[in-house]
Amino acid sequence: MRLSSGIPVDRLLRDAPTRDKVTLMIERRDDELSIHLAVPLRGDVEEEAALITGTGQNTVRVRYKVRCDLDRERARLTDLVREAYQHGPLGAVLRQAPVATLTPDDLRTLLLDVAIHGDGLHRRLFGFPDELELRTGRPREFTDEIRSVLRRALLEPRIVHVAGDAPLFPWNFLYQHTAPLDSFAPTTFDVAGFWGFRHEIQHEVEQVATALALPPDPRIVAAVCPTVADTEPDHPLRRQGTEFVDNVVDLRRELREFGADCLYFFGHASHATPPVPDTSTISLHGVPLSVTTLGQGGGPRFQREPVLVFLNGCGTGDLREWSEDTIIGYLAHRGDHRLCCVTTAAAVPIGFAGAFARDFWQRFLVAGRPLGAALLATRRALLAAHNNPLGLLYEVIGQVDTHLRSPEESP
Repeated sequence: MRLSSGIPVDRLLRDAPTRDKVTLMIERRDDELSIHLAVPLRGDVEEEAALITGTGQNTVRVRYKVRCDLDRERARLTDLVREAYQHGPLGAVLRQAPVATLTPDDLRTLLLDVAIHGDGLHRRLFGFPDELELRTGRPREFTDEIRSVLRRALLEPRIVHVAGDAPLFPWNFLYQHTAPLDSFAPTTFDVAGFWGFRHEIQHEVEQVATALALPPDPRIVAAVCPTVADTEPDHPLRRQGTEFVDNVVDLRRELREFGADCLYFFGHASHATPPVPDTSTISLHGVPLSVTTLGQGGGPRFQREPVLVFLNGCGTGDLREWSEDTIIGYLAHRGDHRLCCVTTAAAVPIGFAGAFARDFWQRFLVAGRPLGAALLATRRALLAAHNNPLGLLYEVIGQVDTHLRSPEESP
């Protein structure tokens, strides 16, 4: 059986035994979801060790069905996020440069409604009530233990591999905490309950790269709009091997036969809802490059594998729709299974976007941390320093294990 993304269910379930990786696959039929979940068991936890001994398997694989309209939930959760930081009273504060610092009360005010909805959605999808039928392929006497393991599984940091019929769902904003959230008691809110501050989440679509290792000294093309930001002399991208591009003519020329290992864009971006090729753009010096004009230039063609693409603009990976009519969708569809992408779910203030990118490149490029770990650490660092949660807007379309190859690793 295959999901609509073209990925075989059985293969992904077999690929799940990595200790920290939870594999989540969703098939949709109207408002009924068939969810496949694979959770590695840990031998150092008594209840899980007993399951390993009793069943002879070190991974719990379950399938179950729930009623949930993901399109409606996507729209609702996305609207709540947008309202919170773009139109709410704290929006002006968050747009301050370089990075807005919030008080604990402001942070709770900003995200409480998002957390309440994210908590309710989490309970519906992953609450595993006693009456929910679980298909486990194991003897029934283990069902209660399996249900208990599943309820705890996502409370601990994991790699969450999402595939199937829900690409680009705003998983970062699902909420689960050891202390239950009570809508009538706002002090029960804890920002650490959001998935995006706990897990490394990868959205897998059919077009992304399967290769993981970039060269240890990658070549980078950095398209940074000078009207948006200056790249300081001590910025991690100021290095041999980085070529800066400041206009869309040169950027389109680079993409025609792209021979670098990374593409970084930092500037303004936009697209309509639903997206249209003529108006899905990224801009440098106020000049837009649309999906249509990119195609007219004969590109893109990517020569290396993998290529890390980081589009640091407003809503470059809008969570409402996965479409090749957006810039990121067009690049991925034309990428010949070579790309791993970092995108933004909505508009990000320029100051925050610049700070986030600087911290990320320091962790990924200089410290050599894998992509997912570098992004998670950057989100947490800006939250710790500023009580600023906008790192939740950054997401991965591809493999979070994408990394710089070590000297000992074979090319």
